[in-house]
Amino acid sequence: MASFCLYALFYSFPIFLLLGVRTACSHESKDGLLRLEVKRASGSFEALVATDIRRWPFRRNLTLDNPLKQNGRTVGWQEFLLHNNARYKSVSLGGNVDPVGFYYIDLEIGGQKTSVLLETGSSNFIVPITGCSSCSPEGMIDISRSSSAQIVHCDSSLCTPHTCDSNLCLTGICSTTTDACCIETHGVSGCFFAFTFFSGEALAGVYFTDIVQVAGISSNATIGGILTNSTDFPFITVPGRLGMAFKDDSCIPSCATPLFDELRKKNNLSNIFSLALAFEGGSLILGGIDSSLYSGEIHYVPLRHGAKSLLYDVHCNGIRIGGGDLIPTSAGATIQSGQNLLGLDSKYYKHLKEYFQTNYCNLPHVCSNSSSSDTIFSGGEGHCFLFFSSDIEKFPTISIELTSSFRINLEGKDYMLPLPRNNRASKSRATIAGDSRSSTFELGTYCFSIVEFPGLESSEGYSMILGNVVLVNHYIVFNRENYSVGFADLI
Repeated sequence: MASFCLYALFYSFPIFLLLGVRTACSHESKDGLLRLEVKRASGSFEALVATDIRRWPFRRNLTLDNPLKQNGRTVGWQEFLLHNNARYKSVSLGGNVDPVGFYYIDLEIGGQKTSVLLETGSSNFIVPITGCSSCSPEGMIDISRSSSAQIVHCDSSLCTPHTCDSNLCLTGICSTTTDACCIETHGVSGCFFAFTFFSGEALAGVYFTDIVQVAGISSNATIGGILTNSTDFPFITVPGRLGMAFKDDSCIPSCATPLFDELRKKNNLSNIFSLALAFEGGSLILGGIDSSLYSGEIHYVPLRHGAKSLLYDVHCNGIRIGGGDLIPTSAGATIQSGQNLLGLDSKYYKHLKEYFQTNYCNLPHVCSNSSSSDTIFSGGEGHCFLFFSSDIEKFPTISIELTSSFRINLEGKDYMLPLPRNNRASKSRATIAGDSRSSTFELGTYCFSIVEFPGLESSEGYSMILGNVVLVNHYIVFNRENYSVGFADLI
């Protein structure tokens, strides 16, 4: 079947962005049958559908029970083709949306099992390898045990040339023939990478290639083998990271083809994936849409940079707090499954804080008082306090307006996360001295999951980060064929 494509955590957020342009390509499978893929650059979708119907007359009589909309327009044929792509593959997600939560998948590298944090906010596939003294041994990959593993050498075509001058080339070791950035350590010599975080901490090491198996399919892939880990995230027990963004965001400093791109080319998958994020666990669907996982319509929001997108940055009109006036944003929002909170640039966080402290000082820990100056806004990093469950119900609804016709509403229970969620049943029932409320109200620890990111707009180019606290209980479609992200209610 021929297809056409365009390559066009609160705690873990990459700081590097490199722009690029994707090229068009095509490939053909054994049966030689034509299959439609949606491309903005190739005319209207309706014209492509008309051509397809002439080739396959039996499709004229097909109807959709659940027509979908994109920017208010029904695009049933596009979604029909995506829904009925029998080649899509599904894999279960582990993890949850606790205040320090994350989602991950299990996979195999060279026959060795490991787990990777799922990140839509990066493009890199990295795992710890033998020789990393600062890494946990759990899930570590031993390259010497794999007959298919190979170190990517500095002079290899897989090691991007002329990267030695990059500020990410921390070793200062360069290839004499290609000027690629290299590493020589732990008895390993090869192509260097450094995955850096906002905090300045980093994961660094050497690229290698090996066969990766996930969701019942496999492909050869370029993987970052971690040899140095300067991070301190004690709550993250998953050893590796799997980035699902676009290839041109993968240059650190050498540019590696993301795993999803390798899998879809090798296994003839559509250039689309989707996430079903439940409070506990979920699903990653590679190459299509699983209509059994959501209800209602899928609402699509275009990527702000279209075919030049690096991350999943979508248009966003602004935020609304408690039914008040819209606070317009000027730079959109980026979708980040690798972190767990709602992140706001300082100027929008300031509006939020002022609104809360003007209208909700009656709620505990919103405003400072004579007994405590510490509030949910102290430090801007998601403080946790004891609350009655009845207090959480009184926090205002925060609406993220992505388009004029679609918004995501967060109630108090959505952004005031209990810690830990899986111990909810064991929370104490108590009465606070001087409080007239009945002891039948649950008393538990809740964390304010909205975070301030100073300089977010100026440094990264977007106003807010939509993490798992926003994405949970949604079915999210990352349609890389027409550069949009869709949202539906999870069943």
